[in-house]
Amino acid sequence: MPTVDPNLVNLPVVAVSSVERRLLLGLTIVAWLGCATLLVFVGMRVTRHDGHPLVATAQSLTLYLLLPSWLALGYAIGTRRRALMAVSVLLAVTHLVWLYPEVHPGVGISRAARQAPTMRVFTANLLVENHDVRHIVDEVRASGADIVLLQELGRANRAVFDASGVLDAYPYQIAFEQDSPFGALLASKLPFVESALVAIGGVVMPHAIVATAIGPIEVICVHTNRPVTHGEFAGWTAQHAALAERVRHRTMPLLFAGDFNASTSHRPFRALLHAGITDANRARGAGLSNSWPNDRAFPPLIRIDHVLSTEEMVPLQVRNGHGDGSDHVPLIVDLALVGARS
Repeated sequence: MPTVDPNLVNLPVVAVSSVERRLLLGLTIVAWLGCATLLVFVGMRVTRHDGHPLVATAQSLTLYLLLPSWLALGYAIGTRRRALMAVSVLLAVTHLVWLYPEVHPGVGISRAARQAPTMRVFTANLLVENHDVRHIVDEVRASGADIVLLQELGRANRAVFDASGVLDAYPYQIAFEQDSPFGALLASKLPFVESALVAIGGVVMPHAIVATAIGPIEVICVHTNRPVTHGEFAGWTAQHAALAERVRHRTMPLLFAGDFNASTSHRPFRALLHAGITDANRARGAGLSNSWPNDRAFPPLIRIDHVLSTEEMVPLQVRNGHGDGSDHVPLIVDLALVGARS
């Protein structure tokens, strides 16, 4: 008769199994709660129940918030939990669908675009309390941009720009002189046909008709409200709607550049794009080249600074600057002036 090792008799088989069951139960509950929360989040976007500042703030981080769906999917596959697997697959596919336009070039570059005259745009939010903008001054100078758009341009940092002489290369200028986040400047090497300060959804923005190789184009230096309070949210929505209206009723090519305080995860910004204007970063598959917050111990998390152009101006190249001293990263975009409107 075989003998039994007395040490094996005392192994806590039941205790270990119980701990594992509790752990699996806990992980399953966490996975389901996480997936349920993400389903509500996705549902609010799909059904347009996202008209609240807290939702807008969360939507800024959409591509990060959906990352846990992949962990849930891995757990569901490993534990063969089919219902959880189905829900997590739905969330993971949604994540991919929303990620794809950010990383896949949305606009091809035709031979005509490669041979067309070009125009370079530089846009930067300076941060109004940033009184040491010398590094951004140097970036403007090094960029060789044809059009420069600056947001949060207060009198103190405007004085630094003036003293540097960098704006002497831009004889055509329209500025909103104000020591507030809404001070702004639109400066151009190309002649202005006309220029004015215009109210867009209740916010004053520099505006100009600029003479280019394809004729006059309308340019607006954009800086919207932040969607963080109910009052600001209403203004932010109205400003994007007003810009979209300008796109729908345009009579010439349009160029909007600046701080939109919105990412492509926000419905008002997507509605602006759907009105008939192209985001330069998305056009070149650089939608994850983020711009805010800058000057932190971690890289920028979201992109709220954009250059948008109608089809007469094809984005050829986009790149970020450094923006030392500001909480935003500058954006430099090269546009092909193709001129033809399909």
